[in-house]
Amino acid sequence: METSRKSTVDNRGSSRWVGYFVASASAIFFITGLVKLISSFGRGRILNEFDPVFGFSYRTLFFSVGLIELAVAAALLVSTNPMIRLIMIAWLVSAFWIYRSAVHFLGDPKPCKCLGTLTQTIHIPEKTAENSMLFALCYLTCGVLGLLSRETVFLAQGSETTL
Repeated sequence: METSRKSTVDNRGSSRWVGYFVASASAIFFITGLVKLISSFGRGRILNEFDPVFGFSYRTLFFSVGLIELAVAAALLVSTNPMIRLIMIAWLVSAFWIYRSAVHFLGDPKPCKCLGTLTQTIHIPEKTAENSMLFALCYLTCGVLGLLSRETVFLAQGSETTL
């Protein structure tokens, strides 16, 4: 009886953390998606250069990825199933890691252009923007992996899960 009660209390706490994390992930995706979308309409030289991974212009890449990030941010706010929300975050974070790995593998020494032309517009050094985006990606990765693994343990133990 006591372990069942403790399990329910743990799950409620987990549910709260899932909610906080999903809200923060949604905010990150909304902001970075909006910045990419706005940047895609800019006049920066980089927008006409071609991405080494996909082979189309950065303008097209920023526009497309910006829309995807905004769609995921909206879906995170609308969805009521926490497991689906965590899976959406994991999917997008995985896509970003795969893209970064491909860029690294192809030997592109330039910093990630994650924020489009915004860094030039508001005079943020590219390395600062790159480090900020890498920090956000690490935060999202650790958060989603931690919460998904915690919920998997609850399910494996046969506990009532919040997801």
